[in-house]
Amino acid sequence: MEKDIILELIKNELTRTTGCTDPGVICYAVAVAKENLGEVPDKIDLKLSLNIFKNAVNVGIPGTGESGIELAAALGAVSENSNAKLSILESVTPKMIEEAKSLVNKRIISVKSLFPENIKEGLTPKELLYIEVNVFKGSDSVKVVIHSDYTNVALIEKNKKIIFENEENISSKSRMNIKSEKFSDLVNTILSMESKDFEFLLDAAKVNFEAAEKGLSDRNTIFGKSIFGISHCAIANELRPVACCTAKSVETYTAAAGEARMIGLKVPVIALTGSGNQGITALVGVYSASLKINPSKDVLLQALAISAISTILFKSYLGRLTTICGCAVAASVGVSAGVVHLLGGKIEDMVNAMHSVIGTFAGMICDGAKVSCAYKLSAAASSAVEYAYFAMNGAFVPKGDGIVGYTIEQTLENLATLNNIGMVETDRIIVKIMEKTLKEKL
Repeated sequence: MEKDIILELIKNELTRTTGCTDPGVICYAVAVAKENLGEVPDKIDLKLSLNIFKNAVNVGIPGTGESGIELAAALGAVSENSNAKLSILESVTPKMIEEAKSLVNKRIISVKSLFPENIKEGLTPKELLYIEVNVFKGSDSVKVVIHSDYTNVALIEKNKKIIFENEENISSKSRMNIKSEKFSDLVNTILSMESKDFEFLLDAAKVNFEAAEKGLSDRNTIFGKSIFGISHCAIANELRPVACCTAKSVETYTAAAGEARMIGLKVPVIALTGSGNQGITALVGVYSASLKINPSKDVLLQALAISAISTILFKSYLGRLTTICGCAVAASVGVSAGVVHLLGGKIEDMVNAMHSVIGTFAGMICDGAKVSCAYKLSAAASSAVEYAYFAMNGAFVPKGDGIVGYTIEQTLENLATLNNIGMVETDRIIVKIMEKTLKEKL
């Protein structure tokens, strides 16, 4: 893959977002519909793919102290800022929250989760990521559809007349056929580039690191602080203290950033492959490790690029939204490769560390965005750091072990088969359990 294409690919996969992406895209879709309707609707109907539903139902909404799909939709209905796209929740005000809660209390919002019947060959990008909004006011109506990618507005209809349509598969286009590339070739291309070309990734990592610092200082957070409070690195071993301290640093900062985002603190992050948590994992994971390892700036920039491209590569096989936790099997894989580079390792060491991550975390499910995501992503990221150290010392999950293949590309194919075909029904069961739990809560 050519150098300029790699740069374009990584840049296209970075998006600024405030709050979890899924309530954000619901808010954005309703705001677009309201804007075209011309006034606040008196009825809102939502149809959501299972993955959007499960990721939006329990996660905190920035500035509100609450969660819920209905509240996210209602905030879109009172918003005047659809141009902000996935950062739309950054501009939420107390007045907007009051107005949105009034709409929720009027019970004008309906939510339906969608699941295709034919799942033998897995789901398409459109079926995985689909938001349909229908808003009504008197005799007027507007329909908005977003699918395949979080900012891909595919259809706008007013009074059943199409006023905008874009059915191009943005998700596939943005990845520029990266699936045809070998991991080793991607890394070698990155290492042949000017490291300064990746300064934007360091900027992104620092934005996400600020979210971690917020998570360590805010009175409403506890998880990152707890890890920080119990971490002691004074272990009598030449290698272990360094590995332990680095892993605990990564665990602390990724946990803090993840928790801040999941409970709904108003902190912007740079998402990667459509996920803020994956952006936190892949970028904060490598950046916080570098604070302990202390590499040159050039090596750090290369490591961030390796982590980002690895995450993008894995997600190109798995899809935008997955049944397996994307932070565990994509972003943390990127962390392991990036940290190997920080330690001076070779591509073979990266692959060995990546295989260890997959061999350990392939069974970690995604049961929606919520506080426990911080626990999952920090556990996977800190383990990824340890596996990088282990790989440098010859310890790793062997090739041909379980779903781990003999090349990283074979492993990717195996993981994709497991997720995209083998676990589709699992997603349906997860949502059924979540719906049951939600009813019991009410």
